[in-house]
Amino acid sequence: MQSKYKYTIKNYIIALALFVTFGLAFWLIIDYESTPTDIATDAQVWNVLETSGYVPYDVTEKRLEKEPQCGILKSIITQKEDVQIEFHVFKSDKRAQSVWAKYYSYIRGEEFNPRSQTGRGNRVIYQTIAQGKYYVIVRVGNTISFATSASENAGDINSFLISIGYLEPSKPSKLFGNEVKYVISIFMYIIVLLPLTRLSLRWIWKLICKSAEITSKDLDLYEEETKHRFSFESTRYGYFSQRVKNPKKFKLMYLAYKVGFLPLYIAIFMNSISIFIDVNTFNPDKFGLAAIFIIVGSGFIEVLYERIYLPLNK
Repeated sequence: MQSKYKYTIKNYIIALALFVTFGLAFWLIIDYESTPTDIATDAQVWNVLETSGYVPYDVTEKRLEKEPQCGILKSIITQKEDVQIEFHVFKSDKRAQSVWAKYYSYIRGEEFNPRSQTGRGNRVIYQTIAQGKYYVIVRVGNTISFATSASENAGDINSFLISIGYLEPSKPSKLFGNEVKYVISIFMYIIVLLPLTRLSLRWIWKLICKSAEITSKDLDLYEEETKHRFSFESTRYGYFSQRVKNPKKFKLMYLAYKVGFLPLYIAIFMNSISIFIDVNTFNPDKFGLAAIFIIVGSGFIEVLYERIYLPLNK
């Protein structure tokens, strides 16, 4: 099939520049999000609490007596007026994740507004105001810190978390929200990655058209007949399947073409719902990274197909 577009060196350079630009921006986001937070020691936490005017208590033995299989190594608690702070060290990250989920479920069971949740590297934080009380739970590696107070005393808890390195001092009252990042990701996926994905998968599209003996002119006429692009997209499969000589081969190629877009569509969808719904432990940009791998891999296959396979089989 002869394409109605002429892809020149200039087109490839522009596409490569867009890909490199987006790839660099995406890498910077991923690199920041994956930066690990230093895990605080129980001695460090004890010292910070005492310095801040709290009286810490080691309740490790009591926790183990009550729950021998809880997997806890150290448990420190303190309370001053309405401020309650807990710090726990567990045998493994997995166990800490399990306990964090229990705290998280408890907090989510309360009425709250607003809420803020974010994750970065080995750290996950959830904070909210519920019924006049401030709640925050932080997991870093195999440690968990849970704290609550009256909403007006949230600064006292944030100061403690800043002191042990579990919260950035530049944002003591409100954690960095993910909503803006989600919107930026959606925009970049649609504006940059979607066209690049189409470009990288065009060699499969050529094979599909070739198997159905459909030319660009045929597609233009069919698109004109359907009038609306949405209608054209929704009925295109039927149009192709009626003309192919090898239905099985056509279905596999068409499936491969659609699957190539799947990670990108999932990334867009998950980022979209994450703007409105708190997605606790899910990172939607993993699918965006998968989409980039597809673009690179498919582009490499296209080069092999057009530069090596086709010349050898002429």
